[in-house]
Amino acid sequence: MKTLYLSLLLFASACHSNDPSFKLAEGDYSNDFEAIEYIPSTQQPTPKKSSAEITQKLIKRGGINFESENITTDFEKITRLLPQYKAYLEAENQSKSDQYSRYELTIRVPAENYDSLINKISSLAYKLENKYSNIEDVTERYYDLQSRITNQKALEQRYLELLNKASTMQDILEIERNLTEVRTTIEQLEGQFKYLSKQIGYSTLNVSFYEQLPYVYNESGRKGFFARIASALSSGWTGFLSFLVGLVRLWPFLILLVAIGYIFRRWRARRALRKPADQ
Repeated sequence: MKTLYLSLLLFASACHSNDPSFKLAEGDYSNDFEAIEYIPSTQQPTPKKSSAEITQKLIKRGGINFESENITTDFEKITRLLPQYKAYLEAENQSKSDQYSRYELTIRVPAENYDSLINKISSLAYKLENKYSNIEDVTERYYDLQSRITNQKALEQRYLELLNKASTMQDILEIERNLTEVRTTIEQLEGQFKYLSKQIGYSTLNVSFYEQLPYVYNESGRKGFFARIASALSSGWTGFLSFLVGLVRLWPFLILLVAIGYIFRRWRARRALRKPADQ
């Protein structure tokens, strides 16, 4: 970096000698570059906003769970409602079992229409089971991202000015490396800011509703008497084979038990022979 500082100082001196209107002093230029190079972007001063410029930024999320009399009819009613509130269906999932038929919907709606839509869908419910809303205040994060993007773009502009004044290949490569890092940071921050802005602008509403299905006797699922006998015999044979496999797995313990039994029998036999001799 010393080479870069020296070349910049020489360039500033040349400009000063050739152009009387050039007012940037050598010391000022060097200090300016050092400020760019050594002050992290997170420590650079953040532009102050007046209270009049700051508006509260909120993310709304909520959900509704209810029982439906006719799940198909309610689904059609909800989908017809969405255009009226400038909302759209982000995800849809339908499932069915022997007892229930269920829909799970994820709806995105403009924040200003969130309350009206959740109340309207709630009025469609045959039996409302759960209704909830969560509000997250992201005002500080919103304006922090905005300020960091502004700072990084200002830093990018200052690097571009230095790049135009660089005279050696080493200086050019060094500045371009710093520019790449700054631009990467800008892209990351802008991606986070766009995602956050979308969350603020469009609220998320999860709607889950189900219909109880009538019980249907499934006669085809029952087996006849002889089929059940055959199934029982098959299950018994399978259990017997499993028992044999289990015994084979225990063969070390079986050998140990046989050896202990043999030793015990020998001991008893010897003891029986000694008793008459003692008497």
